[in-house]
Amino acid sequence: MTTFQRTLVACVGIGLCLAAGSDRSLAAEPSQAAPKAAAVSVLPMKELMGHVIQHSAQEMWKWQGWVTDSAGHRSLFPKNDEEWEEAESAALTLSEVITVLLHPEHRLSFPDWDANVQLVRKVARQAAAAAEKHDETAFFSIGEQLDEACESCHRAAGLVK
Repeated sequence: MTTFQRTLVACVGIGLCLAAGSDRSLAAEPSQAAPKAAAVSVLPMKELMGHVIQHSAQEMWKWQGWVTDSAGHRSLFPKNDEEWEEAESAALTLSEVITVLLHPEHRLSFPDWDANVQLVRKVARQAAAAAEKHDETAFFSIGEQLDEACESCHRAAGLVK
């Protein structure tokens, strides 16, 4: 390594150390930061429910239950830490995605709309906690509760009988 290269590496290293330890008070104040754009969904409710929310729920439910087919009887539950992590991530994704239904452009005007949305969110978070613990029984039971919470909201909205 040449003297120039060593000097360059040393300068970069010192610069990184100084930047890492710099006084945070020099950072831009929140009022000086660029204004945040308002979050607006462009999807109609039918597409939001079918392509985003239902998809998120299916990503969690695919890890639950059993299948009997020509290959025999088998469990759909996660088999290892990586798969349990995927199941947990799917449940957490649903718990966050569902909050879009609280935005004015997606809020439906029927009693308990917010409570129904919050119930789905709560149950999805419980599913994530069960997945984190690798608890098949709780994960499956909570999956049923999620289905019931979704169906209850759909009935209240007049989407199913």
